[in-house]
Amino acid sequence: MRLKGYDEMLKDSGNERTKGIADTMEKHIMRMEHYVDSMGNLRRLEDLKPKREKISMKELASVLYDSVSMECRAHKKMLFFKNHTQSKELMADRDSILQVANNLTVNAVRYAESAVTCCMEETEEGLLLKITDDGKGFSEEGLRQATNPYFTEEKGNGKHFGIGLYLCRMLCGHHGGWLKIENLFQENIPSGAQITAFFRCR
Repeated sequence: MRLKGYDEMLKDSGNERTKGIADTMEKHIMRMEHYVDSMGNLRRLEDLKPKREKISMKELASVLYDSVSMECRAHKKMLFFKNHTQSKELMADRDSILQVANNLTVNAVRYAESAVTCCMEETEEGLLLKITDDGKGFSEEGLRQATNPYFTEEKGNGKHFGIGLYLCRMLCGHHGGWLKIENLFQENIPSGAQITAFFRCR
């Protein structure tokens, strides 16, 4: 809070150079605040245990569609939603699935050229959620490290600290599942990235 107070004092200065310093200082303060918040959220989610309960597959698909479509509309990206599930119900932590879906969609719309695809599928052991974008895909380093905490290739971006995919991997793991990251190709030409989240529900 003291830093914010000093910053406000500098902003009130009549000196343009001092005001410029205050603006730069404000950006660094905001970045520090976001970082502290992310640390707190990370610790809470690391201790989170999934609350498995019987949920309607139809309701889950509806809520999931509303969530990802809202994010896509906000960034003016087309959404293709596919539901290939057959079961009426599943035993799962609804909040964990929606949290992962939201994080993956936020990541996808950031890199998509024009469209994002969300696909729900079933296996004998649980639920697959695939989020695909039509962007340039991950770099080789990104494929290796994207799920590591605080890894990011967006240098100088104060809003992204590289914990989104780590949280997704962790939530899937808590649910007995996994997270897979890969690039897609059409005739050996990069055509985007796909992240698959698996939740064990049987």
